Order: sequence, then structure tokens, then C-alpha cells
Amino acid sequence: MTGLWVGLGVLAYFVAGFFLARWQLPRAWAKARQERFVESSQRSYVLKFMWLCVLGWPVVIPKTLIQALFNHVAVSGDPEHIKALQREKDRTIKQQQEHIRQLEIELGIGQGDRG
Repeated sequence: MTGLWVGLGVLAYFVAGFFLARWQLPRAWAKARQERFVESSQRSYVLKFMWLCVLGWPVVIPKTLIQALFNHVAVSGDPEHIKALQREKDRTIKQQQEHIRQLEIELGIGQGDRG
């Protein structure tokens, strides 16, 4: 009976590692494409990353999450990044206002209100 529980525990460990590795695949592919030029080298990198996640996910996943948190905090404190985000928001708002204006003209809505 103890062997059954140990076997189920090991199976659960690998299944959890597999699903967590799949969750990390987009990030692994992005990093592989950024660092490696040959497709086979990229694939090899991703496969090694998956094995590392499946076998060592209790270490790899928290490390990745902590690193992402630090990156977020570091970028959020950058004044140039904040200004760029604000410029992007302002540009989006202007585009949406222009689109609404065009739709109102096409539909004949609100033309008397703007005169």
C-alpha cells in the first residue's frame, strides 16, 4: 500500500512538472529565438528547459516567478517607460475618439450636438 502512495506521489510530481513546463513554453521559445539562430539549437534549448522544469519545477518555477516580479518592479520605476506608456495611452485615446467621430458621421448621430 505504501508503494502505491509513493508511486502516485511520483506520478503527481511529474504530471505537475509537465503542466508547469507547458505553461512556461512560450517564454522558453522566446528566449531560445532571442539567443540562438539555428532552429535545431532552439528546439534543443526548449527541450532541455522542459526537462529541467519537469524534474526541477519546485526550484525553476519560483525562480522564474521571482525574476518576473523583479523585472516588473524594475521597469515600473523607469521614468522613460512610464512616459512611453502614457504616450501610448494618449495615442490610443485619440485613435478611439477619431474612430467614434467617423462612426457618428457615417451614422448621422450627434451631428447637431457638435455644431
